[in-house]
Amino acid sequence: MAGKYWKQAEKRIAKVVNGERVSNQHLGLRAPDVVGGDYCIEVKCRSSIPAWLLRMMEQAERNTGQGQAPVLVLHLQGASPAWRHDTDDLVVMRMGDWCELLASSTAGALTKDMDGNDD
Repeated sequence: MAGKYWKQAEKRIAKVVNGERVSNQHLGLRAPDVVGGDYCIEVKCRSSIPAWLLRMMEQAERNTGQGQAPVLVLHLQGASPAWRHDTDDLVVMRMGDWCELLASSTAGALTKDMDGNDD
């Protein structure tokens, strides 16, 4: 079962985001791992994450104030024309923080839908 850890991870992530694991069998390589609402999620399992990335995330967490979620933005210096704009940067955050963000934005959207107001 150790060789199928990635499949179990995809199932856990799908449950966390209230989504669905999509089996790519018969779909080819262009199928996502998990679909949840407006999100198409790729789950990548690794035995380690680069130490520099963990250090940067820890720095973001240390610098975060009360009520804020730490976010790490990875910007490629000297990027090629294909990756030139800030909107192409990568955003990294903890799954728990991301789920809280989704829950709060969903709750706000539901509240607005129910009474026609933003609050």
